[in-house]
Amino acid sequence: MPFIGGLPLPMRSMALEAARSWQCEDIYIGCSGNFGLERALSGLSVRLHSNDVSLHAGALGAYLTGQPFTITVRDPGYDWLAPYLGSPLDIVATLLVSTSMLQGYGQDALYWQRIHAAYKKRFPQLQESTKAKIEPILAQIKVADFFAGDVLDYLEQIPPSAGVILVPHTRGLHRLYGPLDKVFEWLEQPPFQVFSKETIPWLRTWLSAHDHWLLFSEIEMEGLGDYLRGSSKSGYRAVPVNCYGDMEHARIAMPHLAAQPPGFPVMDGDYVIDDNSCLQLMRVKAPVFRWLRDAYLKKVVAPADPDYDFVVLVDGRIIGIIGISASLYFGGDWCDAYMMCDVAVGGTRYPHLSKLVLAASLSKELKLLIPNPTISATLKRIGTTAFTDNPVSMKYRGAYKIHSRKPGALNYVGNSGRWTLKEAFLWWKRLHGEMVSPQASTSQTD
Repeated sequence: MPFIGGLPLPMRSMALEAARSWQCEDIYIGCSGNFGLERALSGLSVRLHSNDVSLHAGALGAYLTGQPFTITVRDPGYDWLAPYLGSPLDIVATLLVSTSMLQGYGQDALYWQRIHAAYKKRFPQLQESTKAKIEPILAQIKVADFFAGDVLDYLEQIPPSAGVILVPHTRGLHRLYGPLDKVFEWLEQPPFQVFSKETIPWLRTWLSAHDHWLLFSEIEMEGLGDYLRGSSKSGYRAVPVNCYGDMEHARIAMPHLAAQPPGFPVMDGDYVIDDNSCLQLMRVKAPVFRWLRDAYLKKVVAPADPDYDFVVLVDGRIIGIIGISASLYFGGDWCDAYMMCDVAVGGTRYPHLSKLVLAASLSKELKLLIPNPTISATLKRIGTTAFTDNPVSMKYRGAYKIHSRKPGALNYVGNSGRWTLKEAFLWWKRLHGEMVSPQASTSQTD
């Protein structure tokens, strides 16, 4: 299903493999979410029983089983959505479109105001096109019944001979869909408790009395280590999802993202930057950015994919990379965009080359290279974080100003558009452009 936050594809494949080996006629799925498991298992000769308490899953479950489902608009600012809550399919499509529309819910920044206005203007077309896309997908999902209630109450109804697949909700999923619950109200939404480590002992006892079961969870299950059968991560920074169960074979699935060498040379220890050198900035595709990041980022730093990827060059030679994310920060209380990655290449004759990369990050040219015109035109502050126990970071000092401190981290902010690339280069050349001998060429650690 198109709803975000579903079980990773490798985990759904494990569930299908296990279910094919089970000798049972019924499989119960606890916490169905976006019904990705039901879709994967619908081709089997078994009866599928579903369960969930979340708003979007309740709408899907009711639609698939022909049950009545009633929601209203809770937030008066979104009363205009009421006419789009007619049929069960209307409700599912409206919630799906709203999931994207409400990403900036509660924020007053101009960027989010324009996003909201664009969705409101085109909502009739968006809902209709969404209905056309999801109706054939939903037709493939075969569910015998749907229980809208707490998964622990649901488990009490499952016979020991049936197959069971559990994907208990943690707090992360509720944060993901929080705006939907603030805008819409499910009049018959049942009470529930968030799955936690305190639930594990009871669940461990319950599972021991059943023949066929799988449990997917981001929480480490104490006492179930012997049943660990798989682990999967959807991204470098994603929380791993572990699979516990009675499968015979173990599986592991880790993210693999394409990386591609750049089409420009990387500056080496022989090259000299002189007064006539030219500082340049260029947007690149994500695979090129990843190649450079993986080559020069410290291995102890977890990588991430930003919204906008840049390489910094001097005289056509790459000296570093900059990764900017804006969608989740624009109009925030301390920055409009967040610099997720700023890395200078190693092996040059310039021990403070990273400051030239930072200077480029605050240039007018970087603002112009951001393809989103709303962000590009109004971007004022770029934030970043130095993970250190020191009172200051010498790397950011001079280019960025410290904004706040917390244990092990310093938040810095800089003025976007502070200077042109030419002015940034002159600043760096005057203050930090000293060379070392070729024999002393060093990696960037400042």
